[in-house]
Amino acid sequence: MKRWLFVLSVLISCGLYAQNDFSASGNYYKVSDAEGIEAVFVFNGISAATTIAYNASDFSEWQKTDGTFMSNVAQFSPDEGGYRVKTTSGSYHYIWVFDYTNYLVTIDEVKAVWFDEDKCSSLLLEVTFSDNTKEMNYQTETGEKTLPRTFVLTYTDAEWTGGAWGKKNERIEQTYPFTSIAIGSPLCNTSFTLQGDEYAQYFGLQSEYQTDVLQAIAVQAYPKGSISRRDSQTELDQTATTPSSGTSKNCKCKQEVLSTLTEMPTIGGSAPLVVDFKSNANEDAADFIEWFIADDANPTKKIRYTDRDFRYTFDNAGSYTVRLVASSSECEYSDSIKVTVLESFIDVPNVFTPNGDGVNDEFRVVYRSLTSFSASVYNRWGRLVARWTDPAKGWNGKINGKMAAPGAYYYVIQAVGADKDKDGKNIEWKCSGDINLLRGKK
Repeated sequence: MKRWLFVLSVLISCGLYAQNDFSASGNYYKVSDAEGIEAVFVFNGISAATTIAYNASDFSEWQKTDGTFMSNVAQFSPDEGGYRVKTTSGSYHYIWVFDYTNYLVTIDEVKAVWFDEDKCSSLLLEVTFSDNTKEMNYQTETGEKTLPRTFVLTYTDAEWTGGAWGKKNERIEQTYPFTSIAIGSPLCNTSFTLQGDEYAQYFGLQSEYQTDVLQAIAVQAYPKGSISRRDSQTELDQTATTPSSGTSKNCKCKQEVLSTLTEMPTIGGSAPLVVDFKSNANEDAADFIEWFIADDANPTKKIRYTDRDFRYTFDNAGSYTVRLVASSSECEYSDSIKVTVLESFIDVPNVFTPNGDGVNDEFRVVYRSLTSFSASVYNRWGRLVARWTDPAKGWNGKINGKMAAPGAYYYVIQAVGADKDKDGKNIEWKCSGDINLLRGKK
């Protein structure tokens, strides 16, 4: 305990707590962290009623900083300038007094200036103060210092968050003196407000300048592609960038498949792949939208769209690049989405159980990326009992609305894939074999 009391007494004797020993009367703002001095008092006008007091018991006299005697009373009426308290131990505590009415600030203009080389990423706000605006300088033992005066620039900008564009409030502090403020090029139309300084705000004398609304020119976009799913229980990889593993046991390809996947895509799936594209560009600046769809196997041939959002169906297997170009009168932004349409595939089961339990009740194929399809089922005497052309459908085990007899049936399936062989011909699938109908129990 004695040790802490000793440390505290040392701190006080060194003047680290002296700033708390000063008080004042009148309309004032006390700065306790000014550089090189223990306190600065900023008064909104100095009159005969304005006083400053030193409240510690070691007071001896008030002096000007040059040593000129002012008063041997702890409370006195100051003018603007520097003062020091001489203590009974011979040490000094320094303060400074400002009359803020001599330093009133007027913001004459805030003007946005674009620079040709980087106008799409940055903006300079040039600030003009009135000619009578001056710095608040004071003297310390180590030389002249300037009291910081903080001005605040506020404006609204756009930001992409949570998958949507929203607004955010920006706040930038700038210390006087300054002639410009550099910011990022805004992504939405906005006006700028400059206010200051903190002393004027405290006294209710704040100077403020608000610009006209600035038209945004910087462009930013977050393009997205969303796959439209089909109602099919047996279609593989409706949304996938790589094909599922598996071997077709009962079907054969007529040709060798030519793989066209060149790099890992952003989105992909089974053909026909229906994709909804959204540009998600900042609307205030992005006046013009272009989309370019190119097959990576033939990149010079492009399909162009100018809608902000659109739907496109990829019918053929392969890799595609969908490029977005969003632009304003001055700036341009581009980004790409990689799309892959997976190669065709068919697999046929050898048994189904149409007993109404909701499990394997229909004879259906497992498939991917087919452009045409035909399936026929025959009984043991070669009679046609079922036919369908939609690979998402199948045979429910009925003939003319009545339950078919359990046993073996024969199927013939022909299909064409969305993928091509090395000669540019679509892949053809031929499947045939037995399908066993088992009734079983629910």
